[in-house]
Amino acid sequence: MLAELHSHSTYSRMGKGGLTESLSTPEEMILYAKQTGIHALAITDHDTLEGNLKTQSFAKKQGIILIPAAELSTTRGHVVALGIQELPKLKIEKCFEFYEALDSIRSQGGIAVAAHPYDAKNEGVGSLCLNCDAIEVFNALNIEHISNWKAAWVAKQHGFKGLTSASDAHWHRMIGHGVTEVHTDSDEISSILKNIRKGNTTLHTRYVPTKLIMEWALTRFKDSYTMTLDYINQTYKWPKRIAYKKLLALTTKSPGKIDYMFRMMTYFALANVFAYKAIREVLRIG
Repeated sequence: MLAELHSHSTYSRMGKGGLTESLSTPEEMILYAKQTGIHALAITDHDTLEGNLKTQSFAKKQGIILIPAAELSTTRGHVVALGIQELPKLKIEKCFEFYEALDSIRSQGGIAVAAHPYDAKNEGVGSLCLNCDAIEVFNALNIEHISNWKAAWVAKQHGFKGLTSASDAHWHRMIGHGVTEVHTDSDEISSILKNIRKGNTTLHTRYVPTKLIMEWALTRFKDSYTMTLDYINQTYKWPKRIAYKKLLALTTKSPGKIDYMFRMMTYFALANVFAYKAIREVLRIG
């Protein structure tokens, strides 16, 4: 059974401006998962089950097992909660308390997956991943590679069995890049989660192409142009405000000749992320 265990729909929002992270509705994610041969899908929107639970019947009609799930912002980092029907109760400054979240997930028969534990943005739980039921050792958006290498190395050093691969899809076109093949003869969610925890899985790993990430970012800015412009005006002061407004205006000229500049910016940003992550790991080891 092929499972996509980490993805986001339009119900995921970020930042003070409340911008949507994903370009696709839950229904679009489900239909694309079916098209790409995915059998089980977890739509893991940030700190909400709304989109997932609303589309359970739609997924069933499409022959897709939709795992009730959410990506929780905890006091120690992001945790993907698979197989839950409600969010944990305790919040500390808009975050769920880490250990209380794990207890809540397990009390509902779910499993806690450490999402991108060593990502470059420091949004993962780091070494606390060993307290979770599974570790996401491959995230298709960690295109600097080092974050995934470290997660896999830590899991191997500790003999950790529950390993997952995920696309962390923020657009339906990203689904299917990081897939976890779960070895089970049952289509029951409880069996899927049980076998993930036991390590009865095979990981299929493929990074999201940089070009697709660029297209996602540009489309997202264009779709939320007015909201983004308002956010820039309210948040930034001169000269940063002027620079950001000019960059935002350039997105309206894509697709076109301007795309070469966006490609250069994307590769430059990737190189910087790789260098930053590499230096940070070297300093930590030293």
